[in-house]
Amino acid sequence: MTRRLLFFFSLIAFATPQFISQIAQQQPQGFGTIRGTIVREGTTEPIPDVPVSITGRGGMTAQEAQALLTAVGRGGALGANVPAEVLQNAHEAAKGGQALSAVSDRDGQFTITNVPAGQQTVRAQLEGYFMPMANGTYPPSVPQQVNVTAGQTTNLRISMVAGGTITGRVLDPAGKPISEASVQVLQQGYENGVQRLQLADLKQTDDRGEYRLYRLAPGEYYVAASPRPALLGLGGSPPTNSQEAQVSTFYPGVTEPSSATRIRLRPGDDLGGIDIQLRTTTVGKVSGRVTTTAPVGPIVGQGPRGQARNAGIVLVSTSTNGLMSFDVANAVTLNPDGGTFEFQNVAPGTYDLIARLPAMRGGGWGPQAPPDVATGPWVFGRTSIDTRSGNLENIAIVVRPGVDVKGRLLLDGKPIRANARITLLPDNANPQIGDQQTSLVFNQIRQYAAPIADDGAFTIPQIPEGRYRFQVVLNATAAAARGAASAVRPAQTACSGPTSRRRISSASSKGGGPLGASSRCFPS
Repeated sequence: MTRRLLFFFSLIAFATPQFISQIAQQQPQGFGTIRGTIVREGTTEPIPDVPVSITGRGGMTAQEAQALLTAVGRGGALGANVPAEVLQNAHEAAKGGQALSAVSDRDGQFTITNVPAGQQTVRAQLEGYFMPMANGTYPPSVPQQVNVTAGQTTNLRISMVAGGTITGRVLDPAGKPISEASVQVLQQGYENGVQRLQLADLKQTDDRGEYRLYRLAPGEYYVAASPRPALLGLGGSPPTNSQEAQVSTFYPGVTEPSSATRIRLRPGDDLGGIDIQLRTTTVGKVSGRVTTTAPVGPIVGQGPRGQARNAGIVLVSTSTNGLMSFDVANAVTLNPDGGTFEFQNVAPGTYDLIARLPAMRGGGWGPQAPPDVATGPWVFGRTSIDTRSGNLENIAIVVRPGVDVKGRLLLDGKPIRANARITLLPDNANPQIGDQQTSLVFNQIRQYAAPIADDGAFTIPQIPEGRYRFQVVLNATAAAARGAASAVRPAQTACSGPTSRRRISSASSKGGGPLGASSRCFPS
């Protein structure tokens, strides 16, 4: 969020007729024309068919315009003091500039007429083209500031960078092509402060085992291929204690990203011959039992069409290789009160086993709501395992009621409440959790903003066992007036027992995104 927008929000909340009059005086009078040319960076080669739009009207961005319209919509004296011209500009800006747009012709040229005078933002965006590198990345659109003078034409030149293409084949261990194999291209990135590979694109091989990854931003990539689920030994294969199975493999034919070859893709590159021959590995078995200390809830949902609520356990990879999992057998159904489980054909690696059982009303988080209003709540148990040494048996997982995480939020030693937001993020939340209900519950926890009392006290209720990270964001009016958002870095903390109490004492820091620290909850 920009400093200008923060300042705008802080002022609009206390808008007066004098303030509205000031806005009106700032609105430029008259209209001009923007004429431009779009070319490939470093050349005069035109780029046709590029959509170009104005993202702000009358000096207002779309966000500022929407804030003004929302304030006016609340009624009262405010609406009566907004000039019609200001409202019209706000309505146009709120549309995201759709009314002011053009498409470049075969010569890369475009013209936008009837542009309100003043500073405007022109945005060009076309799939497969990118903004020249900024801060180490290639953004997917090119914004450019321009000052429009009434009755005159403003000329500008926009440069864009062409994306690249990576092609190759996927082969089985015998050198035969594999159709319908999934090919993923990944880049180094950070998630919750931890460096890991992140998915950039995903395609499937054709009937000849060939793939084509196109319209990629310039940069360095890793390419990996995964066999069809049936080739993983999961599609009806007989249960065995151990067997060989094909596994996800990085180019040029390794199973660990640390041994993989990075592919450097330059603007406009068409790199071929990136062939991957899948490796095999010995897979094993993971088995054990789930028990519970929590009251077991109903196994049928509420309402006349209540559906069965099947308990289950899911095997989640904790690897940071960034690969999407296509293992369709990583979830097993349980009895409502737990019971035995077994996973076949588990590749060597580190995993979390997360068990989910139905809870009583108010006894846990639901897939769509926190505990106090959840209509289909669940309770969870979790343990971490390492299968790199072979089969694992007799694993015990205990499902327990969640932990209430309680604490106080302090800024420079003083309680804070106004415009503060505190959330608890699952530290190793894996977007590939192969169980929809479990994934939805952890998404609810991630989105929950705990109410904060006048003394800074907060409670995040019934958190399942796991590793978490506090995230605190300040967006106070005072910070907006200074023209910068504030973020808080919580002290590291751990929570234990049925109720965990924490005091988060922090110093503020200007700019940047929200900061966090790791924590772990252990229900007793």
